[in-house]
Amino acid sequence: MALQEELESQGGWLFRYRSFLPLAVLGVGILVQFFTIRKSGFMFLAVLPY
Repeated sequence: MALQEELESQGGWLFRYRSFLPLAVLGVGILVQFFTIRKSGFMFLAVLPY
């Protein structure tokens, strides 16, 4: 019974914040991409080779 209650509480949290989770993942992805390009020293050369 405790497992079922735990799954219900996690599901409720995910359902409540379902519109903000993709934004958080997108924000983290953009930060990782920015720091990866910045660390390599090529700002736009890595993205646009021409």
